[in-house]
Amino acid sequence: MNKIFAGIIATAILLHISLPASGSLDIDPHSPLPGTSFTIKQSIDYLAAFDCFTSLLKGDSLKTEREIVRLIQQTNLCAAAEETPELAKQLIQALRQKFLPPVKWSHIGAWWPQFRAPRFNIKYLYHKDDGRPASHPRVTATVSPWTANRDGISLRPGHNAILSSHWAFSLGKWLDFDIDPVIVSNKQDSFYITPLKSTLKLTFGNFEIKSGRSHLYWGQGFSQHTGTVLFGNNARPMEMIQIGNPLPTTLPWIFKHLGPFHYRLSLANLDKNQLFPNPYLLSGRIMFKPTKNFEMAFTRSLVFGGSGAPDFFVLEPVLELLGFRPQDGWIF
Repeated sequence: MNKIFAGIIATAILLHISLPASGSLDIDPHSPLPGTSFTIKQSIDYLAAFDCFTSLLKGDSLKTEREIVRLIQQTNLCAAAEETPELAKQLIQALRQKFLPPVKWSHIGAWWPQFRAPRFNIKYLYHKDDGRPASHPRVTATVSPWTANRDGISLRPGHNAILSSHWAFSLGKWLDFDIDPVIVSNKQDSFYITPLKSTLKLTFGNFEIKSGRSHLYWGQGFSQHTGTVLFGNNARPMEMIQIGNPLPTTLPWIFKHLGPFHYRLSLANLDKNQLFPNPYLLSGRIMFKPTKNFEMAFTRSLVFGGSGAPDFFVLEPVLELLGFRPQDGWIF
């Protein structure tokens, strides 16, 4: 089975390189949708509940602009149907107003530069030290609902002021760069500034490679309080390199019956607070949607290396990700 999945990924990469260019910026699922009380992710999930999309893969919450535009184009029947709730129609209209007018894909040349208007956000939070002991008996830590899923920003008891901004630049259809500087002031850190997220992405056909500091939003479910099931934004963004296909595609031959196909493969460098300081996190995820009501995904992650860790063969982590250990053979 692992050999089949490895072959699918290799075939998909070769297939996507030959497809038309389709690069675009990633959209933070936490971003508010103007004119509504919903975020981008919440609006897409709400519309999906009414079958407004035919090929939405919900297992990866981080969408590109082009992917959202593709989804909006699938909402025409939903927007015209009498049984569609008025709120759903309002969300469709809000998505169209935000993403369709400024994104004139047919007129973007290979070297056409685009500077996006910067976005600013100011937050203030005051809370008492209400940390609660972690529920796991072997973990000596406290948990506070006020500080969870905030991109790892250090919030302290008392006054906290956060000024964040988003700056983005695109060059044609193949290069995208964005950065999110954050200024934080609280009782412990009187003032500090950090580039919370920053990525540079190159796209060749329907194959992209991204490098920088970013989150992984893997797994079903998504909320401000719980995040996604597998990876989310509770910790600081990871410094990583990632490859994948920005738009779901259909595989050739008999694999076309698996429906829309999407994959991600990432290599991240973790911090020093690990068993071996500064190890690497290698993660892979493939997703399929054979029917409109059934979606499946296979995800595997492993931590290796780090200061003081045992030596290993350079390809051993990749083989382990696919389920093969040189000393044990296939482990599934």
